[in-house]
Amino acid sequence: MDPATTAVGSAEARTFDALERGFRRARSRPGIEVRRLSFALGGRSATLEVAGDALFDRITPALAHLAREEPAGQAPGFTAALWDADATGIREVPPAPGADPTVRAEVSVSPDGRWVVQRRSHAVVGHDRARGAIVGWFRDVERLPLYDRGRPLHPQILLANQDRGAPPLHAALVARRGRGALLVGEGGSGKTTASLACFLAGFDFLGDDYISLLRDHRGGYVGHGVYSSTHVDPVHLERFPALHARAVFPSWEGEDKAVVFLSDVAGREAGCGRLERESPIDGLVLPTVRTGPTRVVSATPGEAGLRLVQGAIALAPHAGAGGMAALLELAASVPAFRLDLGQDIAEIPRAIAAVLEGIPMQQVSRSP
Repeated sequence: MDPATTAVGSAEARTFDALERGFRRARSRPGIEVRRLSFALGGRSATLEVAGDALFDRITPALAHLAREEPAGQAPGFTAALWDADATGIREVPPAPGADPTVRAEVSVSPDGRWVVQRRSHAVVGHDRARGAIVGWFRDVERLPLYDRGRPLHPQILLANQDRGAPPLHAALVARRGRGALLVGEGGSGKTTASLACFLAGFDFLGDDYISLLRDHRGGYVGHGVYSSTHVDPVHLERFPALHARAVFPSWEGEDKAVVFLSDVAGREAGCGRLERESPIDGLVLPTVRTGPTRVVSATPGEAGLRLVQGAIALAPHAGAGGMAALLELAASVPAFRLDLGQDIAEIPRAIAAVLEGIPMQQVSRSP
């Protein structure tokens, strides 16, 4: 499907238009302040406008580390406009039925693929893929599910990055001294454990679940982070006391993980790393949870490519041949290692540091 084509008569196009009208009405309400966040997203400029203080405060902490000044004279490549339906009294498009906001969303797509509408019991969000524009409303924001707080607009951002040539990776990314290690594996493989252990040991952190991929001008690969949050099983979180102390725990029955905003940890916990927007990818690490000691052995490009493709299919099954080809090229271009994760958390960052120290550094120009 080509998102640049037009199906203006589709139900999704009409819903998107109605949501845009709703946002214009919401932002003009007396006493409603529209707050704005300009940030970097997958190598492009992006803006988020929110009508309603409570909603802004709920959804921006996971994105605040990406903040930057808007480039003069340059239109953003991605825009989002959201409003608080309770604070403004405006609910332009009806939500999905039910009262549980953790239930899977109802999603509809226009025949040409351009417009996508997501309905949940507490929110409606429309996406015009051709314009890279998102608009929607949320209600009951004080009880917003942790998924929305920790990964705001996740499906829309994933699709927008994919549409603009930054295929999504189901992976974690950490960096040390200018070298980046991409941790690739399915859920439960140890990506989050390894990346959090590295962050607390001084590595830069770019994400533990979703990274977008771009080429740099020298032909190397660069990973771009999105969210500075981590979602962790509350029991597993006890292995990281510094994170457990700052966790927000589930309040809805359908939620099984706590969220930690790592911006609450970076700079406040001795020895922890920084939150970064991008890093070269110098090595691929394929973690697996084991009962023995932590150890590293070489892996083949085939093993790495298989993990990358499996993760991409799980995250974005419609990524297309171009995105899959980029993943296989990445697997063929940098060394790969199997990482057996033992029970001693402190061994993990030492093992990944040893991997990175043995890899020549890519010369990558970073975006401002």
